[in-house]
Amino acid sequence: MKEKVLKFLTPIKEFWEAQGKKNKIIILSVLGGVIVAAVVIVAALNYTEYEVLYSGLESAEAAEIYSQIEGMGIEARLTTGGTISVPKEQSNMLYAELASMGYPKNSLDYTIFSDNVNMLSTDFEKREYARMQTQERLAAIIKRYDGVADAAVTLTIPETKTTVISSSTKEPSASVSVTLKEGFTLSSTQISGIAKLVQASVTGLKEENVVIVDGDLNFLTADGNENTDAQNLAIERQKLQFKQQYQETFEQSILDLLVPGYGEGNVKVVVNADLNYDKQVSELTQYSPSHEDGSGMVQHEDHSNSSGATNGEGDVVGVEVNADDTYPTGDVGSQSVWSESSSSISYLVTTLKQQTEKAGFYVDDLSVSVILYTETGFLTDTTKAELTSAVARAVGVVENRVSVTSLTGFGKEPTTSVSTGYPFNWSRQIFFIVMACIMALIIVFLFLYINVSGKAKKKRRALDKYQMALAKANTVKKEQRIAEEEAEVASLLEKERETREEAIKREIEEFTSQNPAMVAQLIKGWLHEEEDD
Repeated sequence: MKEKVLKFLTPIKEFWEAQGKKNKIIILSVLGGVIVAAVVIVAALNYTEYEVLYSGLESAEAAEIYSQIEGMGIEARLTTGGTISVPKEQSNMLYAELASMGYPKNSLDYTIFSDNVNMLSTDFEKREYARMQTQERLAAIIKRYDGVADAAVTLTIPETKTTVISSSTKEPSASVSVTLKEGFTLSSTQISGIAKLVQASVTGLKEENVVIVDGDLNFLTADGNENTDAQNLAIERQKLQFKQQYQETFEQSILDLLVPGYGEGNVKVVVNADLNYDKQVSELTQYSPSHEDGSGMVQHEDHSNSSGATNGEGDVVGVEVNADDTYPTGDVGSQSVWSESSSSISYLVTTLKQQTEKAGFYVDDLSVSVILYTETGFLTDTTKAELTSAVARAVGVVENRVSVTSLTGFGKEPTTSVSTGYPFNWSRQIFFIVMACIMALIIVFLFLYINVSGKAKKKRRALDKYQMALAKANTVKKEQRIAEEEAEVASLLEKERETREEAIKREIEEFTSQNPAMVAQLIKGWLHEEEDD
């Protein structure tokens, strides 16, 4: 085993020892960057983002809700202050599940607005979160009433728009659905209190625009059934509201179909539905024989036979025969003989009677109008036919109930999008993966830059050394050239000096040879002068 390990490590060791210092730094840096990026990616993929489900709960109720969540097999966190946090992707499901179980019972939740609104939120998002927070708070308060098992509040608060073309004057409305415990009923005071509570929670909400129903969809009023007109008005208003929601459902489906191709704000859809709320009662009766031959079981059977004779000539005097006999007759001598037979049979067959009462609604008519805003304002017949067919199939109507029109120029309105808090609406995991990749690239780039800049510095230093050496060599050569020139000048001077001495020597020799007595006299004089000195 040890030999195998050494055999595996030896090439790696040799490769590492063969590398230079800078190559070792680069290899270690790249490996470190890859490891850091891998750790960040794994952490991002395995990271579970928690979201506050409830806060401010009482200790007993917080422990009870925590036990319920743990019993569902979902990991939750219970912290101080009665705060319960759950995985973000499961928070909506848990909230709905716990609400159906009647939780929370004693505490109000104010986290919808605080957890979702930040400085990047649009005005539309703030209004919607505030509306949802108000709905949840009202439902939680109503649940505290005696006999109330569950409650749901829906607020319709129209957005106020004031433009040059039109001005919105819609009034806010509210609906409250109350599920009562078995054997409980709400008193007039409680119903009035619920209506007043909801009315006071929404600015501009009128009491007649508040609809309260129980779990069986029975309309509840503070004065029972005496206020029939108000009850009917509320029912009609509720029908109208349902019709609007019904139409908006189809409109949104068509927008989801067309907006990706034509762009946000370039598609306008109007759906008109004619809903019939009349109660329908239908009865179906089916008869089926009890025998294979199509007959039923005999219940009662009657048979009768009769016969007689009449005198041909001895009828009653003065009485005529009014009609011919309808039964078989015959003549026997002077008498007429007759006979008659009849039978009656009653059969039993299987009879199924089914009576159906429809108390909901059905659609009498549904029509769709679509306007597309394009650059040219023109659609080919083929394109228009394809769009008409697609819209008709999406809504479930025949094509002649769909109208598609193309216009140019108008229709574009500024749109808002819900931000996730990360660039390009990325999720948290994608954001961290991208950041890890960017960090790894930055690390690699830095070390490549350091390596390249180091090589550049080395080249510059080598060039400087070369230039210095070249300058020094030039200086040496110059000095050598100057020295050579000086030596040459000295040599020339020496030669010149030697030539002058030779000339003087030659002249002296010539003078001596020509005037020996004079030369002897001069020498004698010089000697005497030296002796005197």
